[in-house]
Amino acid sequence: MLLDKLYLWSYASFLKDLQKLYTNQWFAVVNFLYFANLMKWRLLEEYTWLEKKDKETAQKYHNALISSDFLLTDWIALQVFEKIRSWRRCQNLNWTDLTPKLLKDLASLQTWWISVYAYQCYDPRIGKDVWYLWLLQEALERLSDKIAVSWVYQSLYRERWSDFDWDSFKTSVTSDVYDVKVFLNCTGTPFQENWLYEHKEYFKEQWFIVINAWWVVDFMTWFEQRAPDWVVKSRVGEALWRLFSNPGKNRWKILSMFWIFRYFLFQISSFFVRK
Repeated sequence: MLLDKLYLWSYASFLKDLQKLYTNQWFAVVNFLYFANLMKWRLLEEYTWLEKKDKETAQKYHNALISSDFLLTDWIALQVFEKIRSWRRCQNLNWTDLTPKLLKDLASLQTWWISVYAYQCYDPRIGKDVWYLWLLQEALERLSDKIAVSWVYQSLYRERWSDFDWDSFKTSVTSDVYDVKVFLNCTGTPFQENWLYEHKEYFKEQWFIVINAWWVVDFMTWFEQRAPDWVVKSRVGEALWRLFSNPGKNRWKILSMFWIFRYFLFQISSFFVRK
């Protein structure tokens, strides 16, 4: 089952396990599971009620998540869901906080020098214009002296992946002499996971750590800002902060938390149908 794949432990444990895995096989894929996407794509219901095209996307998304080396819990809704569903406690290793910290820690805890490749998209409809690319590059360069930004590229949101510049990307990879190559794939779920799943062999051959982390660049570039620490610690307070600070982007994420009730109602009705 998909949720059995969730990584339950702390960030410190994850960092050690990632280093160990990468040292052994020189390749790793890190994915995050957000509760809204779990419900939206019906990943626990065999894609019931989805249209044919969406069903194919959901099946591929499911396979991409199952094939992850690490599937991390993103945000509190999935924590709550798992506690209700199976009484399991899992850590909230969200991509917003984890990704920048992970890059710095990989560079500092090893003798590794890190080379970062990033692909993201911009969307003028919500205020993300083309200059967003340079903000991301500057943010990555500020992380550590041992991190080199080797390649950064972006597409219009509606054209993501259709114009991916494979030529310039492969040229950068071929000339790369750094110890560890990290590919930040920030183009939106489930597209980023599905695209990586299709091209997994290339990244494996080139010894990449791939991190599919959609919204991390929003916070790294200050397009969106974190709530104060006391609000973050209140959990629900952070959800309201995001809702009111950027309603167009966060409305559906907040409302999706109520899908917990829809899921359990579906499970109850299914039980009676089987009876």
